[in-house]
Amino acid sequence: MKHCRTKAARLFIYLSFSVFVVLNVFPLLWLLVSSFKTNKEFMADLFSLPKKLMAENYVAAWEYSGIGKYVFNSVLVTVGSVSIILVLAVMIAYVLARYRFRGRNMVYVYFLFGMLIPIHTTLVPLFTMFKSLHWLNRRFTLFLPYISFYMPFAIYILESYIRSIPVEMDEAAVMDGAGRFQILFRIIFPMAGPALATVCVMTFLNIWNDFVFPLILISSDKYKTIQLGLQNFIGPMSANYPQLMAALVISTTPVFCLYLLFQKKLITGMTAGAVKG
Repeated sequence: MKHCRTKAARLFIYLSFSVFVVLNVFPLLWLLVSSFKTNKEFMADLFSLPKKLMAENYVAAWEYSGIGKYVFNSVLVTVGSVSIILVLAVMIAYVLARYRFRGRNMVYVYFLFGMLIPIHTTLVPLFTMFKSLHWLNRRFTLFLPYISFYMPFAIYILESYIRSIPVEMDEAAVMDGAGRFQILFRIIFPMAGPALATVCVMTFLNIWNDFVFPLILISSDKYKTIQLGLQNFIGPMSANYPQLMAALVISTTPVFCLYLLFQKKLITGMTAGAVKG
């Protein structure tokens, strides 16, 4: 009986892994292979291998289609927003985790409530407000909604993790003459590395892949992000799909690099306290 259960469990694991490969790994491999084809080869057979590796697709996507400009804008908006979120969220989370003051629970619930609001339901009010303030098509336009909407998530993760750090660490630092900011940035900040990695990766993914906010708030080609820039590869009458695939590979590379960089801390943060209540 126990042997049958073990075989059934293994079969379930193998089937789950096979489904994961088909739904996630295969499309990525197909994307990579297609990015080295000519447009003629792509249209003739979607699943054939390229006869010759057309690295020129990447050069054309970067230089001639202006994808480099859009990548720069995405990097600036994403890295800038994530950095501001991390700094502000860790300070707010530290205060909520370590101090008991009147209205503390109300402040905490306020941030939790921010996680419950569907982001895209605010598009019309945001567009109207930004238009009246003349904030559309500015360098800082996308920073404001991203910081506002992803801050509650960051505070929730970091506050939970900081509460799991023994308060005796703070007390020992105070006895050694450390101030509150020194405790926060020299002790708590390094120890909260797994939670910070979790917030960094999750927030980076959401902002980098977002299409709707740039579509609504940005119309100037100067400030478009990579997600909007991909539209340039599809014309009204034709499309160069291999170059589009090359641009998609370029746009997904930073995400893979970030995940590989923070992989160990991300797993630790998700399993060892970053999602504790």
